[in-house]
Amino acid sequence: MFLCPDRSELVIGPKLFLYPDRSELNYTKSNRPLRNQNDQLLVRVSVYFHMLKEFNIVESVLGTHLFFTLQWTDEYIRWDSEEYDNITVVNLPLLDVWVPPMVLMNPAGSFGFLSKEKDMLLVQYSSKGLASLVFAAYLESTCKPFIKYFPFDSHTCHLMISHLGYSMGEVTSAPSHVYVNNFVDNGQWIVDELNLTEKWLIPGVNESQYVDLSIQLSRRPEFLLLNLFIPIAFLICMNLFVFFLPAECGEKASYSITVLLSLAIFMTIVMDQLPPLSSDVPVVSIILCMHLANNVIVCTCTILSLNYHHRSDTRDIPCHLRLLTMLVTWRTYKSNCNKIGDVPKRTAKENMSPGADEKNSNITETDDITHRADVSEDIDRRHILTWQKVSHAIDRWNFFICIMMTILESGLVFYHSFQDM
Repeated sequence: MFLCPDRSELVIGPKLFLYPDRSELNYTKSNRPLRNQNDQLLVRVSVYFHMLKEFNIVESVLGTHLFFTLQWTDEYIRWDSEEYDNITVVNLPLLDVWVPPMVLMNPAGSFGFLSKEKDMLLVQYSSKGLASLVFAAYLESTCKPFIKYFPFDSHTCHLMISHLGYSMGEVTSAPSHVYVNNFVDNGQWIVDELNLTEKWLIPGVNESQYVDLSIQLSRRPEFLLLNLFIPIAFLICMNLFVFFLPAECGEKASYSITVLLSLAIFMTIVMDQLPPLSSDVPVVSIILCMHLANNVIVCTCTILSLNYHHRSDTRDIPCHLRLLTMLVTWRTYKSNCNKIGDVPKRTAKENMSPGADEKNSNITETDDITHRADVSEDIDRRHILTWQKVSHAIDRWNFFICIMMTILESGLVFYHSFQDM
């Protein structure tokens, strides 16, 4: 414990204000303004939230413009207003009086005092000894983002405000009010809630109390949806329709690869918007990764389909491809080894039979016409299966499978995401 000078003269408020030479008043600004230095000095903190400048989730830095009001009781700067022309309030330079050394405990850079422009600030004193310091500050604090539901993400950031240079129990900070009226809106973030509460560095130890300003933020997703995610959805849909592109056009494979590269570029843009964290993997990253894998599958299937399309008809078609083609087209096919001209005619010999007489000639001609119609109908029903038709059927099958995979994967991811919320 240290000894402070004798301050029997309590009426020094107007003297500090009127006399330029204040050294003779025996006021030491390095000591707490208490008669008993063993007592605890309480500093009340009020915050006016002016503007949220930025929240960089990649660097985990929150920038805010705030106004602070600090209030405490100075037991030495007080006077009887009736003896001094009813002066009830005086403003004294901050450099000439004691002020609480308030700091931000979780800064993004170095620890710094809240009031940086000290030579421009004034402390207001009332005749009862109540001191008030009002100042503005731009603070950059650390804030761990929660990006699991990006771009519909919400975050809770904290500004830990306390004193510096005094041991526990000498100076204590306590919250007073937080004002949110008429603050400047931010185009990217919505300030949902502001709370000014007291917390403790050491649980259960009242002397470790500090003021905590919690800011709940939610993103405005419209910009990212219109300029990033809706184009990605269009690319995913366009990639599926590659199976309807004719193989004869010669651009089927290049089209699929172009869409794949475009999706990879969009994924890079999305990753630039997110911090490299592994604790909370964004749902959108999982979805994009699955769709990228689907696009690789689509490219592979497209290349195989083109390979089948350009095969020679002299090569036999395997049974599993024949069954797949019949399943997709709902038609039966004959082998590509058989020709239409090889279809037998049942009545060829009967028509050339020497035992036929004129009495039955009309009946024979009618039967022959009917038989030829039946054979023609049978040939139309039993199409010849070619590799081009197999390729066409595989494209339809791949389109159905890929669109079902896309819907199923997205549905499962969203279901598990909403279960966790």
